Amino acid sequence: PDLSLGGLELRGRVLPVDMPRADLAAVEAARFMSYHAPLRSQSDFISALEYAYQLADDLSQNLDLEIVPYSVFYVFFEQYVGIELAAMRVSVLALGAVAIIVTGLLGSLTSALLVLATAVGVELSLVGAMGVWGIKLNALSTVNLVAAIGISVEFSVHVVHAFAQARGTRQERALEALRGVGAAVVSGIAVTKLLGVCVLGMAHSRIFVVYYFRMYLTLVAAGCFYGLLVLPVLLSIFGPPTTSTHKPSSAATIGNDGAHSPSQPEPSVA
Repeated sequence: PDLSLGGLELRGRVLPVDMPRADLAAVEAARFMSYHAPLRSQSDFISALEYAYQLADDLSQNLDLEIVPYSVFYVFFEQYVGIELAAMRVSVLALGAVAIIVTGLLGSLTSALLVLATAVGVELSLVGAMGVWGIKLNALSTVNLVAAIGISVEFSVHVVHAFAQARGTRQERALEALRGVGAAVVSGIAVTKLLGVCVLGMAHSRIFVVYYFRMYLTLVAAGCFYGLLVLPVLLSIFGPPTTSTHKPSSAATIGNDGAHSPSQPEPSVA
């Protein structure tokens, strides 16, 4: 029997007495329609989705039935339910993975913490830029936030490794690290990424411009700032001890012409 005919009686239409009735025990699933108020903004759609889920849970408990709400826009806006917690969880997991891997590669917990501090700074800068540019937190931006943690390591780990290999005071080693790998970080990492990001800025799709051009442009700028400006200062204050085993020979001196020559003993006066 057609279950939808039961609704005709509610509209004042009299149904024949001999009309076959549905056996409720044989009904395995049923559906009914409901309507939302006019939804215009993204927050309206999210609120409507959350209310529908809450209403379905309440009805399921009161009627002892499994009620599941569905609408076409639920499929898309479901990603926004709990997106803040999901973004924080995956970011913390990414930071933890970076800390473990960098500690194993550099062999220093202090070095790993400094690289981690740089990654956190880049991540916070990216979140702040999202607020300034009006970039929504969704699946695309969450993926970019997690990817930014891994990319930010490139701007810092080379400097930290060069610092660990240098000799002298912390200030001298920080300066030597910048002299050694600073230009390579700028030309080999920052400039190459910047050229690729600029191409995205000319895309016709707003998704590429907003979620990729703007976010990755901020990532490159923040990576250079924290990796080449803030990190050397931190290294000069909290840097780990040197891991270099090279010791300069005490049997050689530098002459006036800059060439190395064997050291001569002081002549004795009779």
